[in-house]
Amino acid sequence: MPSFAGKWKLANHDSLDAVLDKLQIPADKRPPGQIPQLDISIKQDGDNFEISTTAQRGTRTTSFAVGSQFETELLMGTVTVKVTASWDGDSLVLTGEKGAKLIRQIVGSQLVSTIDVGGTVAKFYFNKA
Repeated sequence: MPSFAGKWKLANHDSLDAVLDKLQIPADKRPPGQIPQLDISIKQDGDNFEISTTAQRGTRTTSFAVGSQFETELLMGTVTVKVTASWDGDSLVLTGEKGAKLIRQIVGSQLVSTIDVGGTVAKFYFNKA
């Protein structure tokens, strides 16, 4: 099991528009085309996680254990969903009730977060802060 622990700063990301369309997020709730600030702090103890996300709209902290279902907010409170955490090899996968997934993995020295909504994908690339 990989360690995701640490502080991560957004380096770049793919366009989110297609994913946001698929999630039916209204235009006034969407983040800007280029997200200027997004930091993630991850505390990990085995299968137990505490993930704090800081963006322009504030900070959100979610705690969970792999194998459990929990509620979390997406896009800084725009949408609340129930997700289940699991491992897929070295990837941490959060799967929503309707099948949408957030997949986190370490690729080289980066944390890569992939949002997959029915085959429509956007990726976020984070460097260690």
